[in-house]
Amino acid sequence: MVNMSFKIHRGTQEIGGTCVEIWTESTRIVVDFGMPLVNPDQTKFRAKTIKGLSAKELISTGVLPDSLSWSSYAKIN
Repeated sequence: MVNMSFKIHRGTQEIGGTCVEIWTESTRIVVDFGMPLVNPDQTKFRAKTIKGLSAKELISTGVLPDSLSWSSYAKIN
C-alpha cells in the first residue's frame, strides 16, 4: 500500500488561485495550479507583474508555495 499525502497551499477562501500538492515517498505533483485573483493585500493580481521573476522571487511574493523544490525552474516567461 502506498501512503499519499496532500496539501492545499491556497484557494480555500477564494474563487480561483488554487494550488494543491499531492505526494508519496517517491513522487510529487501539483494539480489545479491557478493564478491568484487578488494579492495578499486584496488588490487585483496582475500577471504581468510576475513575468521574468525567478522561482525564489515567485516564492517570496506568494505565487509559488515555498515547500516545493523549484530549483530546476529558472524563470516564468
